Amino acid sequence: MVDINVQGVLHGIAAALPVFRAQRTGHFITTASTAAFRIVPTMAVYAGTKFAVRAICEGLRQEAGDALRVTTVSPGPVHTAFAEASTNPEVRTRISEMRDRIAIHPARSPGPSRS
Repeated sequence: MVDINVQGVLHGIAAALPVFRAQRTGHFITTASTAAFRIVPTMAVYAGTKFAVRAICEGLRQEAGDALRVTTVSPGPVHTAFAEASTNPEVRTRISEMRDRIAIHPARSPGPSRS
């Protein structure tokens, strides 16, 4: 989780930053989570990785200058197979129940009405 959520963002920034600086424009868009703002039991490591993304991107935004933009999206729960990755049955059940109750479906978008 740390490798993907934190190292992945750092590798992406490292790859794009020289290009953005050379072309004197660019826009980083990253995904954090509402977990970057609110920590709940059994989600400390996940929340820590998302808080790290938020902090890294806020620092990048402040350091990047006027030519580069940095946007961090922090969605709430999304209906994915995230719960199945847990080896703890209690955690898996808790995440699955919350997901099934309030998560948004990743393939659906409220988007404009098509009437």
